[in-house]
Formats: sequence, structure tokens, C-alpha cells
Amino acid sequence: MEQKNQIKMADGRNWLQKEYSGLGTLELVLIIVVLVALVLMFKETIVDFVAGILDGIESQGGTFNPTSIVK
Repeated sequence: MEQKNQIKMADGRNWLQKEYSGLGTLELVLIIVVLVALVLMFKETIVDFVAGILDGIESQGGTFNPTSIVK
């Protein structure tokens, strides 16, 4: 009797794995689609933001003193 219960449990797990096996892939694809859509919608804002950061780094590059970190 116990062996029959183990077979039923194993069949139930197999059904669950077969039924929802592609769910993670679908979720990942949807997340990527949403991220790409957001990037396309806010492309100009993102480019301006990154350009501002890079300009700030470039303007402060001459004043950087690596020995001040060690002290």
C-alpha cells in the first residue's frame, strides 16, 4: 500500500513539473521586454543622466590624488 502512495506522489510531482516548467522562462522574457520598453521610453533621460555623471567624473579627474586614499 505504501508503494502505491509513493507512485501517486511521484506522478503528482511529475505533472507539476511538466505543467509549470516554462513559467520561469516566460517571466524572464516578460521582465526583459518591460525593461527594454522602459529604456526606449526614457532613452533621452538616461543618456543625459549618464552624460552628466561622466562629465562630473571627467571634470574631477585632474584633482584626484590616489595617495589621499591610503592615509
